[in-house]
Amino acid sequence: MGLLYSTYLDHPQQRERHITTYTCNRCRTHLLMSNYILSSDFSGRTGDAFLVKYVVNVTEGELQRRKMTTGVYEVRNITCHQCNNLVGWRYVHAELPQQKYKEGNYILEINCMYANGPES
Repeated sequence: MGLLYSTYLDHPQQRERHITTYTCNRCRTHLLMSNYILSSDFSGRTGDAFLVKYVVNVTEGELQRRKMTTGVYEVRNITCHQCNNLVGWRYVHAELPQQKYKEGNYILEINCMYANGPES
């Protein structure tokens, strides 16, 4: 199987607005831009992580029930769609009402990405 079509992220004012593009650290496929980051105060399996509202070029895995430090969630792992590198997960459902804001958002692990741009 050949390479899949990938979305290329670009912002016309990327330098002026100090926007960084984050790519898969294995194959450099674009995953997100820094203006999609909701919070950088999260942790993943490999260390620090971003809570993100929008990602591209990922594949979602099977639904899993996972117990984390802030509660129990239904999540789907996300991998780079080019090289299958595990880069994070998507929150599908949060049991606790105060954690519902995570639903539909993504965790992307900083150690699984390469930063390319003014903030890198």
